[in-house]
Amino acid sequence: MASRILLARENAKYAPAPPGVTPNYEHPASNGGMYMAGTLTTLVVAFICLLIRLGTKQWGPRRRLQWDDFLIVLAFLFSVARTACFAVDIYHYGIAHHVWDIPLPFNRNTWLLHRIADIMWPPGMLCAKLSILITYLQIFGHYRKFKWAVWGVMAFNIAYLGATTLVHIFWCTPVAATYGIKKPGQKAAVCIDGYKTDLSIGALNLLTDTIILILPMPMLYHLQLSKARKVAVASVFCVGAVTVGATIAREVEIADKLKNSETDQTWVVMYEALWISVELNTAIAASCMLLCQHFFKYILVESKFGHSMQSLLRTNRSSGSSQRSGGSSRYGQNETKAFDLTGNHGNST
Repeated sequence: MASRILLARENAKYAPAPPGVTPNYEHPASNGGMYMAGTLTTLVVAFICLLIRLGTKQWGPRRRLQWDDFLIVLAFLFSVARTACFAVDIYHYGIAHHVWDIPLPFNRNTWLLHRIADIMWPPGMLCAKLSILITYLQIFGHYRKFKWAVWGVMAFNIAYLGATTLVHIFWCTPVAATYGIKKPGQKAAVCIDGYKTDLSIGALNLLTDTIILILPMPMLYHLQLSKARKVAVASVFCVGAVTVGATIAREVEIADKLKNSETDQTWVVMYEALWISVELNTAIAASCMLLCQHFFKYILVESKFGHSMQSLLRTNRSSGSSQRSGGSSRYGQNETKAFDLTGNHGNST
């Protein structure tokens, strides 16, 4: 019979080793490498996109950062903090080991760091989503109905992600039990059903991710762009589909691996943790990708390298083709002015 131990997840039990399996306290198996590989890869991608975004803003006409930039930097810092918590937990406290390979007494720091990491996710995701929505307002804010729709989505995200943060902070009763603190004579802690709660949070997040993904699509019809340019712009917005995919994967992992409260919690929880981190990192990258086109425009058109390449191409053209190129260039400039992702032709928030 499994003996109950304090886990800040649905009052989980200490699962014994399966029949025929001997606990390995010396060299236990770990799936922490899976978590670190997936998380660090997407975190590095998010960091590169963040640098490009900030560089683009500094090179742009306004040459200053705005609220959406500060929010996405804050989201990245929350992601770094979450990754650091899990890194320490994996390599020092055994969160990624099979529960039967962890010697008793169970170290409370295992779930303390896990709880802190979980608390980092809602505000980080909120900052990333608000950054994207503020960017939408900078682009399309002069459309009244769209502006009110964005404000409504903002309010909903603030409400449910704020509530999610409080849920993670006050996961157990008494609250100290949430962080593995048990006083002498204290009754058994009563914790929230993590399976149902995580599924509900994931479903709400999937809903808002999908809304944010499709929200700007109708506005593309109002842009004075060629069909090819509209497709290109739509593809930029669709980068957020990766975040939606990560949210779906997270829901699948929860439904598949966390339903049984007596399962191998310290092992299976890492699959959900991985997709939560990937979800946050891809949201950060998606927010930054909305501005990355201006970085490449600068490199290929406005920089010394770009001017050199254009001069080289012009020397190989006839006067007639040069005139046609000039007309095409002016048309391209008009298209660019019609859609400026830095918000220079939209309402600033």
